[in-house]
Amino acid sequence: MQYRSGLRAFPGLHGVTGIFLFFFGMLLASQVSAEASTTCPVINASVASGGTIVIDVSDCDGPFDGGMSGPIAPYAAQGKVQIGKNSGGVQIVTYSHNGSSAANDVFYLEDNENGVVTVKITITKSKARK
Repeated sequence: MQYRSGLRAFPGLHGVTGIFLFFFGMLLASQVSAEASTTCPVINASVASGGTIVIDVSDCDGPFDGGMSGPIAPYAAQGKVQIGKNSGGVQIVTYSHNGSSAANDVFYLEDNENGVVTVKITITKSKARK
């Protein structure tokens, strides 16, 4: 009995699969090579469902005070992130939740030393108005 690879039934698939795996590997390698920030630990914040929160990241950019950059991939899945300009050593990030039923979200920023700052968002149920 002779073994036949499933890919031989689709001759063009082997090349396409190889290209996909190459680019997927490159994407993962770029994510894996980034180190966690030594300047800033994980930032935890809470926001009400559908709400907006302002997060001060002024102390997270490192000794050169050049400001944070980002957001970087993978991006927030449950909201929008807007990073403010570094002005006089003060920098804020605004997170706006999209109103989904998710309980949390996460996004990433980059400090001056190319370290990744993780921002974890806890999403609470908004209080009903009486």
